[in-house]
Amino acid sequence: ILDLQGRVIGFGGRSLGEELPKYLNSPETTLFNKGHTLFALDKAKKSIQSLDKAVVVEGYFDVISLHSVGITNAVASLGTAFSKTQLNQLLRYTDSKQVIFNFDADGAGIKATQKAISEIESLVYSGQVQLRVLNLPDGKDADEFLKSHANAVENYQQLIENAPLWFDWQIQQLLIDKDLKQADHFQEVAQAMLKLLNNLNDSNKRTYYISYCAEILSQGDTRSLPLYTKNLQKQLRQPRLSKDAANKPNYKVLKMAEKSEDNLLEQAEKLLLIIYLHRPEYRQKIFDTLAEKELVFSLEKYRILWQIILEVERQNNRNNEPLISLLQEKYLQLSLSNKQCNEIFNLSENRQEDINCDRVPLLINSALISMEKARLEKYSRYCYQKHKSINPNIDFKNKDYYLQEYIISREKSKTLDSSRSFSQLDIYQS
Repeated sequence: ILDLQGRVIGFGGRSLGEELPKYLNSPETTLFNKGHTLFALDKAKKSIQSLDKAVVVEGYFDVISLHSVGITNAVASLGTAFSKTQLNQLLRYTDSKQVIFNFDADGAGIKATQKAISEIESLVYSGQVQLRVLNLPDGKDADEFLKSHANAVENYQQLIENAPLWFDWQIQQLLIDKDLKQADHFQEVAQAMLKLLNNLNDSNKRTYYISYCAEILSQGDTRSLPLYTKNLQKQLRQPRLSKDAANKPNYKVLKMAEKSEDNLLEQAEKLLLIIYLHRPEYRQKIFDTLAEKELVFSLEKYRILWQIILEVERQNNRNNEPLISLLQEKYLQLSLSNKQCNEIFNLSENRQEDINCDRVPLLINSALISMEKARLEKYSRYCYQKHKSINPNIDFKNKDYYLQEYIISREKSKTLDSSRSFSQLDIYQS
């Protein structure tokens, strides 16, 4: 078992028969943590990036078989439940955040898929990952399927392309061994559908899947379709706060969220400056995007550094390699301490590895989105406070205006969350 740099950190084995445990790994150490490691990610990461999707299978042999036939964007968890940490590792390499689960199609594999989905549920429902689930025909795993017939490789690739979205797969699982013509089965399926639908906060997705579920429950009777649609809508919770909850926010939670975003913003701004200084080929892209989106560095130490960078570049070429040494000289001339920027000028080994990889464009995108999101969050807090402070009997028009602005900015912020290729921890850990 290798780390991302291809260095051995442990060993793993699989039972050749039905003996338990099915998988056996080295004991965990400071270098080797099963829940934080994906088998073959060191070999798969370039393919995941070029194909813009990752395939997660259940075992070592599945990965080995897939790679041996040229399907090299496949990885496996190490005999443990798939975790958020493992998902975040994959998302670093796919801009569209496409991940396909292809676990075994037997009962144990279905349970493993359900468990994996539940582990990453918050990321899936929030749109931070575009998850699909593939169960191969006849209950085969990937290794068995690839050996089953002559065109198996082409068929597998086609099945991957057409794998259903995780929510569609969940709904189809509800229908297994159920006869909707029987009242108890019908009620069981309908209640399970409601439970799934209640977790959808995106209004467009909710509307789509209400219609989809109603179509299933109507069993082809188009006359009853509007009735089932109406019944589902009536029984669902509204995906928004009640009036009382909206007027009485949990200020402690808001403060924690604000602190979290501030921390993320600092890491994002630092990361952007590091890439700007140490990867000259990306300087123009960063400069142009900051100007286009009218983004500014909010932390004083980074704002000062950015101003000095621009001043030095006015006197030199933007793609000039020794920009760091020129900056350090400028700090000395201005009698400024560069202590706070030492981490930007002098990189650790881990940071050097991180910015000298193929995922730098994704890092830039995520850092810029974090800066844009911070600006929106600040504006939404301002609008909320203005809305709260205005007496509706005196100035209803402005009170309503700030409420609408608050709602719009919050929606834009959520949209940015779903388009950010990395979670907050990804930037911290870079």
